[in-house]
Amino acid sequence: MRSKEFSEAARQSKQRLGFLPGVCIRFIALPWHRKVSWIRRRDLHVLSTGTFTYTNDERFSVTHERGTAYWVLSVSRTQISDTGIYECQVPAQPKIFKRFWLEVIDIQEILA
Repeated sequence: MRSKEFSEAARQSKQRLGFLPGVCIRFIALPWHRKVSWIRRRDLHVLSTGTFTYTNDERFSVTHERGTAYWVLSVSRTQISDTGIYECQVPAQPKIFKRFWLEVIDIQEILA
């Protein structure tokens, strides 16, 4: 069976380099999905499952308000190396996922 995406195209976001509040990628799951996993696609690193993070990089965090379908991956103090595709997966058969494109830009390079 083929995996199912919530839409054909990845959502896109541009973020300034070093932006302190960082970027938030929001995913809306169905109410009965109790946990989701966030994966960084470039190295297939599982960043989190539920609100537990599997990375030593403290800039990454996940929030979920209990009883809601909202899951948010936050990246603070963004770096150029954060550019890429992030995927939110719901444990289901067939696999349900949504990909998001994050581009971190150096505003100083653009203005120079």
